[in-house]
Amino acid sequence: PCTSIAYPYGDFDARVERATMAAGYVAAGTIPRRLERPRLSAWPRAPIFHVDGDRRMRLKVSPAVRRIRATPAFGIVDGLRIRMFG
Repeated sequence: PCTSIAYPYGDFDARVERATMAAGYVAAGTIPRRLERPRLSAWPRAPIFHVDGDRRMRLKVSPAVRRIRATPAFGIVDGLRIRMFG
């Protein structure tokens, strides 16, 4: 049996999270902008795409970068970047 799922493009909300667990999945992966405390129903994953080169992939999985993404300051900077550049 399949016990885990990855939300398409990491996109989910509380309703989808509840439905996922009610459907019998044990764990689900997501792609959060800011890393938070992991939950089985919203486990953070690092998306690696075919256009990502070696350097970008190493940055995405780097423990140091993941620690930075978990800070409140990252959320503020990332929010400003999105507002400025889309």
